[in-house]
Amino acid sequence: MLFEAWNCFIPNEISDKIFRPKNQYILIIETNIKTLIDLLCLAGALQSNKKSLEELWGTDRDDIETFRLVTNH
Repeated sequence: MLFEAWNCFIPNEISDKIFRPKNQYILIIETNIKTLIDLLCLAGALQSNKKSLEELWGTDRDDIETFRLVTNH
């Protein structure tokens, strides 16, 4: 009922301009959060809790280089 009243006063073109950027922002945040959780799981699986950020995102061609590859999307 609320949406029907909204549509009576606000045309779809206007509501699309209001809500579309917010929905795109939510999708970006959702993707970033999923990537962070994936990286935390990878760090746990590789038992890399004692490594520095430089080691985790390094380019020394070891298994941890996956961190850099995952974040370059």
